[in-house]
Amino acid sequence: MKKILEVLECSNGELKFNTDVDVIKDPESVIDITGRAIFCMATKLWGGNEHSVIAMIRALFSADMALSPDRKTVCKGIAEESKVLYEIFQKSLSQCGKVQTFPPGFGPNMKGRKN
Repeated sequence: MKKILEVLECSNGELKFNTDVDVIKDPESVIDITGRAIFCMATKLWGGNEHSVIAMIRALFSADMALSPDRKTVCKGIAEESKVLYEIFQKSLSQCGKVQTFPPGFGPNMKGRKN
C-alpha cells in the first residue's frame, strides 16, 4: 500500500503532511494517480464519508490557493486540465453505473450538501 497523501492534525492544531510519492523521481505518478482518483471518487461507495472527504480536499485546495501569488493563472490551468480529464473519463465513468458528482458550491463551507 502506498500513501498518496496523509494529513494529520496534532493536538496543538498543527497539520502534518506526508506522502510516499516522489514527484521529482516519478512525475508521471501524478497523471496515474489523478486518473485513478477520478475513477474511484466517481464510482466507489465510500461508506457515507464522501461529503467530509470532498470538503477536506477542497479545504486543502483553498488553502493552497490562498498561498498562491497568481491564483488566476493557477485556477485557469487547473480548469483547463480538469476539462480535458472530464472529457476523457466521462464516457468510461458513465459506463460504470452510478457516478457520484459534487456540485460547485460543495466544499469546506458545506454548501450544496444533500442530507
